[in-house]
Amino acid sequence: MSTSHIEVRPGAWNTGEVGRRARRSPLDWLSRMGIGLLSFFSNSDDAASGESSYDEPIGALVDRPVEQPIPDCCILAKPEKECHYTGHKANYTCPPGFQKQYWPCCEGTRLVGCGECSSGPTCFDRPFDCSIWWWIEGSSC
Repeated sequence: MSTSHIEVRPGAWNTGEVGRRARRSPLDWLSRMGIGLLSFFSNSDDAASGESSYDEPIGALVDRPVEQPIPDCCILAKPEKECHYTGHKANYTCPPGFQKQYWPCCEGTRLVGCGECSSGPTCFDRPFDCSIWWWIEGSSC
């Protein structure tokens, strides 16, 4: 019976090859996985304490208004340019030289307020500066 042995330099026991570091050795794989997990958990939020690494408080994304499509009954001249308003959209204002025109319409069972800033005393007088719409709460069609 014969025996053989291979001499390996110190520190190369996990390489899989003599003189070259193997990238797929179990020790190398485990160390990379451990570093990856540490990195993952160090960047995660501590939801239990309410701390967050983001600038906004938790739940801020839920509280943002969702942009709704213009109701079909509200045919607006300038849907791409919403009129300036303060508080409720029904309190919209028109720039100098334009007059506030508004009318109600029904979208299903909900009442909608539609408005525009027109250059004359009716909602048919062109040119228009802006348009706006809002739900009329407490009323139905």
